[in-house]
Amino acid sequence: MILKSLLSFTISMAMMPQVHGGADDITLSRKISKDYRRTLTRDLEQLREMSFSQSADPKTLELLEMNDLNAVSAYQWLRERVSVVIEDTDVTKLKIKAQNYSRYPVNEPAIIEKAMPRPATGNGSKGVTVMSNIGTGLYYAGKTANQLFTLKVKTGFLSSKSYQVVSPRTGIIQIGEGLFMKKYLINSKDELSKANGLGRMSTFFHEARHSDGAGAGIGFFHAVCPTDHDFAGVHACDRNLNGPYTVGAQITKEFIKNCDDCSASEKEKLRLRYLDSINRVLVHTPKVLDSDDMELESLKLQLSTQKTLYEIERITGRITLSTYNKIVDLEQRVLAAAKAADALELIPSTDWNPAPEAVRL
Repeated sequence: MILKSLLSFTISMAMMPQVHGGADDITLSRKISKDYRRTLTRDLEQLREMSFSQSADPKTLELLEMNDLNAVSAYQWLRERVSVVIEDTDVTKLKIKAQNYSRYPVNEPAIIEKAMPRPATGNGSKGVTVMSNIGTGLYYAGKTANQLFTLKVKTGFLSSKSYQVVSPRTGIIQIGEGLFMKKYLINSKDELSKANGLGRMSTFFHEARHSDGAGAGIGFFHAVCPTDHDFAGVHACDRNLNGPYTVGAQITKEFIKNCDDCSASEKEKLRLRYLDSINRVLVHTPKVLDSDDMELESLKLQLSTQKTLYEIERITGRITLSTYNKIVDLEQRVLAAAKAADALELIPSTDWNPAPEAVRL
């Protein structure tokens, strides 16, 4: 149960389906459909052959810790963080073995914020998963439960390979149902468009960042978006300046500059993807300080009461829109009152250390 909960944080080959056939290549599970494997292979080959003729943004180079952005360095950055791509299936259906293990690094606990999703009204569309870094989820679940997990992946008709999850850098990525959905394509009229492949690759780079980090920053887990955000209450933002959304945004920016085959319309849609990612990076976090202001303290108490009520409703499976809306309203009033009382501090977000942790067997 703990494994499934933690994982919610949330690419006809030869016998060993790989990209380019070398020892350092990304493996694609044989359980991924033949068409999807072919598409992902084409996407990755496109990255390996891409001409990055335009000078890279210095921010991109610093972010990815590169001296130069080119086809080799881009693919290598991805490959260091992704070993295998597996099919879209429930975690309970994966071939996972566990063994008792307690020699994990002793460091700060991961920063995992508590979600407060808006109650469903029946009018909105259901969100879908595009891609997820299941390797980091498995590593963290194992670290939490003193277990060491090994995932067995089908790589051919009669062959398979086991991946012992000794680090987030084990690099196990799972495709989601949204990755190939027509409505999410950059160019829905031409599924073979280069821009569609670049869109998927930007998601790949985003997920690859989740293979980084240690201690409190392990996995670069997403933050809960604030109540005034488009994705309020869910893990769809970053409270750092070098996380998955920043990585996805910057590589998208480089793709736009260097895609000579992309139409103006395709580039514009890629720009919208870039802006969406940037909008999810929280550059600061408001902190309400202690104060003698009676109005502020009263609002804080009311907010705490409503959050307690929301938690009770969540546990009983009866979250109400009324309680949620009261919380949203009170949070805005608390911030306004804190600002008026000079009791509001904006904590700036910073870069997290991307160096990954690992166990020593």
